[in-house]
Amino acid sequence: MLDREWTELETSLLRKMLAENQTLAMCAIKLDRELQDIRAKARSFVVGTPARGVWTSLHQAQLEARLIVGEDRKDIAIALGVSYTTINQRCRMMPDYEDKVWPPDRLERFRRMREEGLSLNECARRLNTSKNACVGKARRAGFPFGENPVKKSTKKVEVVPSPIVELQMVRLPDMRVPQPHWLRSAFPVEELQNAG
Repeated sequence: MLDREWTELETSLLRKMLAENQTLAMCAIKLDRELQDIRAKARSFVVGTPARGVWTSLHQAQLEARLIVGEDRKDIAIALGVSYTTINQRCRMMPDYEDKVWPPDRLERFRRMREEGLSLNECARRLNTSKNACVGKARRAGFPFGENPVKKSTKKVEVVPSPIVELQMVRLPDMRVPQPHWLRSAFPVEELQNAG
């Protein structure tokens, strides 16, 4: 949902920034707009859209540069005027794609964050990537990817048996209900008890 109408100046600035290969997030900051607004406007016009089925070395260079910066693939697809599927396919075809997306310093930061006990969601947020990307990399690199890797307390709680309680016999008071007077005369309970 657009917050305000686009002026001619903003539109031309966005076109210029996209032509200079600036990220959509950077365009949003410079134009003081929400990222969704920038995405929606960028979809309406795409600078340097390749003809269908044409992928040039310039597009490949732009893709690699944007991946290194850590731009989202959806934003790259919009900026290059191709589908998200095309971007994914081109990424997989890159011989050293894994090294470009996960350079050694980024991988080391990821490893340290996991050792500190950060969740995969938090690691993904700090690395500007998705949780699924972190899960996949954690599996491939052999990092713990399920629960937080911080060791849980290994102290065993000693179970102390409860002391044996001796029950004492307690004499309860006599709880007999006295007989009503009309019943006493017909059934003399005291006489029956004394007779027994």
